[in-house]
Amino acid sequence: MSGSLYAEYPLDLKDRYEETVMRDYHACQQLNNAEKSLSLYPNEIYNPKQAPTKWIVSTSFEGINIEIDGCIKINYFELLNCLKNPDIISISGLIKDMYSNRNIKLLYDEFSNGELDFYTKMIVKSAGIPIPIFDSSQYCRPLLGENEEHSIEFSKRYHKALELDRENRKPQAIALLKKCLLLKENDGDVWGAIANIYTDLENYEDAFFAFKRALHLLPNDPFIMRNYALALFDAGEEHKGLSLLLDFLQKFPLLEDVRILFQNRIVNNIKNKILKENDILILLERWDKVR
Repeated sequence: MSGSLYAEYPLDLKDRYEETVMRDYHACQQLNNAEKSLSLYPNEIYNPKQAPTKWIVSTSFEGINIEIDGCIKINYFELLNCLKNPDIISISGLIKDMYSNRNIKLLYDEFSNGELDFYTKMIVKSAGIPIPIFDSSQYCRPLLGENEEHSIEFSKRYHKALELDRENRKPQAIALLKKCLLLKENDGDVWGAIANIYTDLENYEDAFFAFKRALHLLPNDPFIMRNYALALFDAGEEHKGLSLLLDFLQKFPLLEDVRILFQNRIVNNIKNKILKENDILILLERWDKVR
């Protein structure tokens, strides 16, 4: 059922960003609370002469070295490389090396210029290229003007709509999302949410219209691309779905779950002779280039 697929993948860029922000914020709260608690009872172990350095350690490469409420977000793998460096003999040296991102740059250069096969080098190269997320906000044309009250109302409607969707009150969610579009008609995340809900309702015609609109505004959003492909499969549009997955992999070659999805779908199509032989051959030729 299409509903089960989309219930597992409700995230869009707004949700994902807010999830990351809140996770970092809670980590900051824990660090700051620990600092306050330890400061109340000075002892031989914790008795700093100056303000402590507080790190949020993450395996993500997003937002590295930014300050969040007095804490700095750093990368876990970068920290491991710094700790292995014999030239670092002090805490101050460790901090300075961490903030330079030197080890990540050295690792990237080593992989890019080392004696590796071409395919591996291309993977490493693509991993070092920032994903150019299309900023739809500059194309928004709110009817009431861009002001604080307007933005708050948009946010309230949007998050209430997502809440209604999670409660399986999908028609009400769509109605509220359409009210969001009255405020920001070119918000890609809203169009993506509408597309997902229409797919849950098996209203594919409206879903595909919304997906196309969302991708026009956010052409590099992996969540929208993936969900669009899944919707096409649900609707029996195998060729369009497989073609979209190949477009997806050209932009995001490291997403192994998408590769597995394509492989399983193409094998199923060959086994059950769903698509024409010529269509299969064209898809396989593209697949060879992507691999």
